[in-house]
Amino acid sequence: MSKAIRAEDKRHMITIGLLPKVAKWGHLSGFLPAMTGPEVDFMCVHVYPEKGKVAEAVEMIKEFQVGQPLVIEETFNLSCSMPELVEFIKKSQPTACGWIGHYDGLTVEGAEKVKKEGKISIPQVVYSEFLKMFREGVPK
Repeated sequence: MSKAIRAEDKRHMITIGLLPKVAKWGHLSGFLPAMTGPEVDFMCVHVYPEKGKVAEAVEMIKEFQVGQPLVIEETFNLSCSMPELVEFIKKSQPTACGWIGHYDGLTVEGAEKVKKEGKISIPQVVYSEFLKMFREGVPK
């Protein structure tokens, strides 16, 4: 596929969003990093660390480091606490060169408005805190 893309577009970078590796099932996307790496300009993987398993998530992403820059393409504190997500980002810094958070269209300001109206939901509070962390940067 990379050759077909390059035949039409030599300027834009190519990647593919890979799903994480799970011990029980292997690589969920069906693409093996070692085989995909030479075909793309950078690697991307979705990682949602689990509660109490930050170290495992950090170890897992090392499999996606195959000679190309690695971006954690989608992450969120879906199954872990905010401090654990921050820990994951900090500990993955030697392996990853960037992180992209899930975005559903709600801004921090939008969440504040809904909060002032007394209509904010628990998921919106969690999501707002996530957005604030991304906007302000990972605490040192």
